[in-house]
Amino acid sequence: MTDEQRRLFDGLTSKNIALMEEIMYERILFQNNLDDEFLGRLRQKWWRGFAALDSMYLMTIECVEGFKNKYYKEHEEGASLGFKHFALQSIHGRACQVFSEIICLLKNGYADGAFARWRTLFELSVFAIFIKENDDDVALAYIEQSNDDLWGFQTGVEWAKNAACFKNKNDGVTFPKIFKSTNFPDDQKEFWLKQYKFSCKVVHASPQGTIKRLANSGAEQNIIPAGRSEWGLHSPAEHAAHSFFQVTAAFFATFADAEVVFQTHVLRKWIDVVCKHIYETVRICFPDIPHAKEVASKYFGEEQGDNSEN
Repeated sequence: MTDEQRRLFDGLTSKNIALMEEIMYERILFQNNLDDEFLGRLRQKWWRGFAALDSMYLMTIECVEGFKNKYYKEHEEGASLGFKHFALQSIHGRACQVFSEIICLLKNGYADGAFARWRTLFELSVFAIFIKENDDDVALAYIEQSNDDLWGFQTGVEWAKNAACFKNKNDGVTFPKIFKSTNFPDDQKEFWLKQYKFSCKVVHASPQGTIKRLANSGAEQNIIPAGRSEWGLHSPAEHAAHSFFQVTAAFFATFADAEVVFQTHVLRKWIDVVCKHIYETVRICFPDIPHAKEVASKYFGEEQGDNSEN
């Protein structure tokens, strides 16, 4: 490029930027209106499922506040509840935030983003169960590692070596090994590990997570989403409800009385309410999605899943 061409090029660029800056507010307002129309349709379809998720969050927060008011007065503001309680309290606090982030992403039509955040929620649930099932020295190791300058996921599970199940092993600790060592139902472990591996592909720049995304998995032909989507929200919504309950149940177990057992049971049953409304939306609102009936039948059964007119 000659000097004259460069000057011409720079001049045209400057004029183009000035013009775009002049009209950017008008264009963004127009785009915001389109976004509001989309979000209105999204809320109209999924609002019952969103309300069920919001209710699960609110019920959990209210329970925690009630337990804190009741038990912390008896235990010197929680200081005498032990390392396990403190570790699980910290994990649960973060889980509440991540669960809220997932709901926010779902409400804005970002299924893949919600699924990526579920990966973190699932890890938190596994760590919570693992800490609950082991001695206080495991919880203490978890707390102490927060002060270490370790980077990377593998180094992030070094604290788990303090558990009896890993102390005499030399092959290292991994997240799948931590998960398999928990008392999570054996008939469900394979399914959740498979879902976790898929979420890792969604998080990272893998071909599977790039081409086979949740947002376009219901399309007859390959579509490349570049923003919000009305489809694909069912999986992260259901997964988030399950994992959030697991973290909450592990934390609530540190209080352990009849009231806590009752509230834990209520939250466990609330997962069915979330799933009912999520899959009802899939069954009724997406007759044009090729495998929507198949997805809905996961919850309602084959006969009800095939009935999209009810």
